[in-house]
Amino acid sequence: MIDFPDLDFDIKFRPYTLGGAQFWSDVHWQAGWRIQRNASNEHYRLIDAKNRRIEEGTYAACFEALQSEAPGDNPKRLILLVHGLLATWRFLQPMATTLQDAGLSCALINYATTRADLNTHGRRLAALVERLEGVERLDAVTHSMGGLVLCNAFAQSHWPDAPKLEKVVMLAPPLRGASIARLFAQVKLLHPIVGPPLTFLQAPKNAPDLPNDIDLMVIAGARGKHAGFNPLIEGDDDGTVAVRETRPRRPHHFHTVRAQHTWLRNSKQAKEMTRDFLLAP
Repeated sequence: MIDFPDLDFDIKFRPYTLGGAQFWSDVHWQAGWRIQRNASNEHYRLIDAKNRRIEEGTYAACFEALQSEAPGDNPKRLILLVHGLLATWRFLQPMATTLQDAGLSCALINYATTRADLNTHGRRLAALVERLEGVERLDAVTHSMGGLVLCNAFAQSHWPDAPKLEKVVMLAPPLRGASIARLFAQVKLLHPIVGPPLTFLQAPKNAPDLPNDIDLMVIAGARGKHAGFNPLIEGDDDGTVAVRETRPRRPHHFHTVRAQHTWLRNSKQAKEMTRDFLLAP
């Protein structure tokens, strides 16, 4: 899923944006407001919960504006939603809606997926979590490469001691590599589009697992037959990632849903599984 560059127009001197496409990454989140950094330079902007640009310039200027606007306190329990390659925060909005309808508070995190490697994305995600004031318990829902970003944050020992991450749901995580990435690697014209993550996605050597004290559930997209949606992938698959490529080495809950990779996050069954898992004691 590819988003187009932001289109701004003025309404009450607070221009609306698309909330961050492939050039903006969230570095600070507070009650739905976000400070974002441009991937091409050190330019920052503050956008509110309605995706209106409130301030821009330095991080300090944006943080000062955030404090003066007083958007509210963070919830004590927060669900992080981390999208995958070539997507944006909007990609997981249907999942967030299901969770919010169940009374859970969600933070849809945006990051410029193609503009840095997975280690960098992991480090930046950990830094954002460290700035979550007032959050006592954290859970996460990831899609595709978002799961690898989360794992890399822990592998580099950047994840803060608080808030504690308790439950994680990974949708179609390519923990053992993505078959489609190996196909992309053979087409040089696609390298600039996918960017630095392409090398790691082909076959992540010693792909890190989350610590065992985190309750983990993996939901893989599948056709439910010996052969999957993509004839170029061995075994069952979601058209992009083979079912066997989603399995971590550590203990975990595991389910398959008949759905293709991109649309797994819209699956009613996957959304209900995720909701019930996060609400369970």
